[in-house]
Amino acid sequence: MAVTFSGLREFIDLLTDAGDLARVQAPVALDQELGAICVKSLRGRGPALLFERPGGMTIPILANLLATRRRFALALGCDPADTQHEWNRRAEHPLPPVEVSEGHCQEHVYLGDDVDLGILPAPIWNRLDGGPYITLSCHITKDTKTGIRNVGIYRNQVHDRNTLGLLAGPYTHIRLQHRYDPDAPFPVAIALGVDPRLAMAASSPLPFELDELAMAGALRGKPFEIVSCKTVPLEVPADAEIVLEGEVRPAELREEGPFGEFTGHYGGPRLPRSTIHIKAITHRHNPILHLAYQGAPPHETDVLTAVGKEAEIVRTIALPGIRAVH
Repeated sequence: MAVTFSGLREFIDLLTDAGDLARVQAPVALDQELGAICVKSLRGRGPALLFERPGGMTIPILANLLATRRRFALALGCDPADTQHEWNRRAEHPLPPVEVSEGHCQEHVYLGDDVDLGILPAPIWNRLDGGPYITLSCHITKDTKTGIRNVGIYRNQVHDRNTLGLLAGPYTHIRLQHRYDPDAPFPVAIALGVDPRLAMAASSPLPFELDELAMAGALRGKPFEIVSCKTVPLEVPADAEIVLEGEVRPAELREEGPFGEFTGHYGGPRLPRSTIHIKAITHRHNPILHLAYQGAPPHETDVLTAVGKEAEIVRTIALPGIRAVH
């Protein structure tokens, strides 16, 4: 199937044309008010939301983007009932990314003392959250010996101007990358506001050796363009809205959590957890921060994780007669 859009901004245009995106022009408080609006819209199966003045700041927040099967199917270019089958059809032919010399994600570059995570409108989503959180963060790492790339989504509490928290279980790929030396720092690049098909791939249970960027290229029907980071030996999507470059420091712990998780429960008590130190922030002109509300379903994470798992079950189960999975 032909590529119907290229990147996050063209997808926003598609939703606007379809009447499936609402622009919230009034200022919205970052402490729970923004989350409450997301919940009300989600429970009514409302449109994607673009908060133009979150917390009175200039960077807008895009939320609830793929929170319905209809919008997920629009991103995949198929009927909502066919998402898992269309996924598997495309997944047969991964398309590795292509490196280019420059990208929109580096139109503005902040290094060293100029790094300040405070430019990002990070919300406190739910009442008992331990602090402001960035969600739907695509963490890009490479295995330190094999060079295998992984893109995974984890939560990030904003501790201060250049430090994020990280919660990732020992079974997750970002931890497996570091299995050779449990305490040694390792590089990470966090892409925010990516083509929705990368968020789809990064949310899915793919095998360790399969590059999520290649799978996202398959879903897109066209390879992703990537550019080298400024301060770490990694590559990121050239059309990402915002990129945070840094290093995970497993042995440097700070109090993190709790957080209202996608299960509808507060996940993880407040405990000392690993940190990520940010060395560089790069972004496009007038960037958009794509975040996902976390809490009791329905929500974007609910749809993102479900479709990829459905497709994997359909692909791998050998029992005869299985036509679909929900």
